[in-house]
Amino acid sequence: MILQKEDTMQNARYWKNRIRTRSAAIMGEEHMRKAAVVVPLLQLHDEYHIMFERRAWSLQSQPGEICFPGGKIDDSDPTPLAAGLREFEEETGIPSHAMDIWGALDVVVQPFQRIVYPYIGEVDYAGDFSPNTSEVDELFTVPLDFFLKHEPEKHNVYMGMRFSETFPTSLIPNEETYRTNTTTLPQFIYHYQNVVIWGLTAQIIRHAVSLLR
Repeated sequence: MILQKEDTMQNARYWKNRIRTRSAAIMGEEHMRKAAVVVPLLQLHDEYHIMFERRAWSLQSQPGEICFPGGKIDDSDPTPLAAGLREFEEETGIPSHAMDIWGALDVVVQPFQRIVYPYIGEVDYAGDFSPNTSEVDELFTVPLDFFLKHEPEKHNVYMGMRFSETFPTSLIPNEETYRTNTTTLPQFIYHYQNVVIWGLTAQIIRHAVSLLR
């Protein structure tokens, strides 16, 4: 097919308009799992605390680990924030209107095909906590001052590339380099009394604390 000059110019105008009027996104995000979490701050004894959950031991995924309220963004959720507040109420039993969202933290793109949208806010609630026991083993708080004064431990996790059996590796220059290279993923660990906070939760805390400082 041979394009005439006027066709080429028309295509160019169309292409320019497509690029100029779109908003940049995360490449491939339509295929990624998406979740939202909320970092809840509470005023206790005249100081701020961060609320955490211990995941129920009956869960198949990460039982007994420490996390923030949150979870999968459903198709029915109008925004990531709406999903985070919905999950916050479902898991903690605290009404979502008791949460005053201060704002969004940086979006986390994990190497496991998942995007996490974190938010931080203050809980104004004087009632009893009644967590959903099918998902949450316990709710507890840690003074914010602890995180402001203590840096986490830093350790590395190494990830490598593994090709499928049908991948045409012979077509790739430097094939062996890709087979042996690894990527370093820093991981942070906080120790508070008998609690270990690590992974995504520690990463979000470290980021939030850097903003609060």
